[in-house]
Amino acid sequence: MNMSISIVKSDNPYVLDYIEEKNTMPALTRKNADFIEAVVRLDSNYAKDILYNPPSDGYDPEMNVSDSGGKFCGSSEYWFKEMMKESEYYRCLLGAVIAVDTTNSTHLEACLNGRKTVCDIIYKCAPNVESLIDKLNEPFNPNNKDHLISLISKGLPAKGKVGLRYNISFATKFCAYAANSLDASERYSKYDDVVSDALPEYSKVYLNEPHRKSQYKIMQHKQKKMNELEKHQYRLDVFGEYSDCIKRILEKIDYVINRDELDHIIWYAYKGDVK
Repeated sequence: MNMSISIVKSDNPYVLDYIEEKNTMPALTRKNADFIEAVVRLDSNYAKDILYNPPSDGYDPEMNVSDSGGKFCGSSEYWFKEMMKESEYYRCLLGAVIAVDTTNSTHLEACLNGRKTVCDIIYKCAPNVESLIDKLNEPFNPNNKDHLISLISKGLPAKGKVGLRYNISFATKFCAYAANSLDASERYSKYDDVVSDALPEYSKVYLNEPHRKSQYKIMQHKQKKMNELEKHQYRLDVFGEYSDCIKRILEKIDYVINRDELDHIIWYAYKGDVK
């Protein structure tokens, strides 16, 4: 790591490395990543999704799209890996959408027929696994309206109220899971409110770039005078800055950890500080 950051380390494997001047700010180190990844695998929401875990007997993503009926929906890893076999692609795609949405509590069903609508959007531009991988291989650009993240995160009618709901959190998480599982050439950061709150401090420490407190956060008050197209573009622009900042931090630390591990270190450290 070619840096001059002072990190307080402990021989105790259960004590995180910290940035000295920040006192309680976990450092982006291999030791911290290994510890937090072990913690992630103990989390009931994530443990099943990390591995190839098939759904419960009788579960069908097309029949159980809105209600699992108490059955396990299968892991996203299972559905993405099934796509690579002779399995029915659309069914596997819908299963993956449901699994990512369920594991990450991104609430697609707050939109009218949210999960199926999002699945249909993906299927229209990527009707088979090869074309899905091709779409994932495209580097994200907030001005590219044909990028998968842009297509998935367009506003959809919200249930029970006037207006649209944007699914940037789901879109980025779906692409991150899919790119990892399908071995795409690109890798994606997952947009998350907790990480977006803490990222300016990490940018300041690791890149010496002080930023506004809300630099990487999607703020509701900034959208009051925006039309629907502007609201969508605003989210893409914020995510573009968010993703680029993470990429530059990883470059600075010589990729001793990856995007998922950075996300997990920050999320587990700050999840109790959600504003």
